[in-house]
Amino acid sequence: MVLGEPGAGKSALLQDLASAQQAAADVAGTRVLRTHGIESESPLPFAALHRLLRPVLRLERLPDPQARALRVAFGQEEGSSVEPFLVGVATLSALTDAAEDGPVVCVVDDAQWLDTASADALLFAARQLQADPVTIVFAARDTQASRGNGIGVASFNPEGLPVMRLGGLDDDAARRLLFERAGEALPDEVSDRLVRETGGNPLALLELPAGLTTGQLRGTAPLPPRLLASGRRCAAPPTRRSPWPAVSASRRSPRPRWPG
Repeated sequence: MVLGEPGAGKSALLQDLASAQQAAADVAGTRVLRTHGIESESPLPFAALHRLLRPVLRLERLPDPQARALRVAFGQEEGSSVEPFLVGVATLSALTDAAEDGPVVCVVDDAQWLDTASADALLFAARQLQADPVTIVFAARDTQASRGNGIGVASFNPEGLPVMRLGGLDDDAARRLLFERAGEALPDEVSDRLVRETGGNPLALLELPAGLTTGQLRGTAPLPPRLLASGRRCAAPPTRRSPWPAVSASRRSPRPRWPG
C-alpha cells in the first residue's frame, strides 16, 4: 500500500513498477493487471473489480458458487443479492488461477475512489495471499496529510497490509527538479521559498514555476505572498523529508516483494 498526498508521485511509482514488470514479461511471463478508482464511478458496485479481472477472468474454472457470485456482481446473471464473502473468495481464486500461467501483478491506483464493493473484494484477496505468485499494489491519498492541507478526500482503509508513505523530495532533489522545470538555476532565495512552501511535493514544484513571471523566477520581482499549486495553497513542509523516490514506512513491516 502506497500512501501520499496529491502530487507526491504515487501514480509515477506504480507506473514504474508496471513498466518494469511488463519489460520483464518475456522472461518471467508476468501479467500486469490494472484498475483505478474513479470518483464518478464510486457509487457503482464492482466497477473497478470488473475492470481489473476482465482480461483474465475464466469463470468456467471457478467453483460454481464463486462463478455465480461474480456473474451476478458483473450483471451477467440475475440474482437477488450478492454475497460479499463469495465475491472476495472468487476474486482471490480468479487471480491465483491467472497466476498458473505466470506471476500476476495487480496495480490499483487512486484507491480512495474505489467503489466499496470492489475495495472490499480486493482487500480481502490481498490479505489472503501468501505463497501465491500474485502481488496487489494499491496507491491512495494519505487521508491524514490531505486533511491537514485542507483537501477533502475519501478514505481507504488498508488495515492488515504493509504500508509505505511517500514524503516530499529532499532539498537537493527538489532544487534539481526546479532547475529542470525552469531551465536555469534559480536564485537561492527563490528556490528556498519554493522548496519550503511546497514541502518538496513534486507536482507542486513542477506547477509553480509556470505560474510565476520571469522576474519572479530570477529574483528581480517579489514572489506573491501565497503560492498556489493544483488549485490549493502549498502544503507546509513535512516533519520528515525523503529523497525521491524513497519512501518511509509508516510502521515496521516487511517490504513488499514484487514477482520477477
